[in-house]
Amino acid sequence: MQTMMRYSILLVLLLAGCGGEPQPLAEKHGTVWQEQINTMDKARAVDGLVQESAAAQREAIDAQAQ
Repeated sequence: MQTMMRYSILLVLLLAGCGGEPQPLAEKHGTVWQEQINTMDKARAVDGLVQESAAAQREAIDAQAQ
């Protein structure tokens, strides 16, 4: 009887610990691809800077050539 009571208490505690509604993963951590999206956004920003720098360098070379 005591063994049955122990297992009943353990079962109740286990079930109580597993209760509640879990949060969806996306709400906790954003989307699964959030890190990759952030990396792509940073790469696009850097690409814009590189393109502007290349255009300025071409203009400087053209100005020196004339």
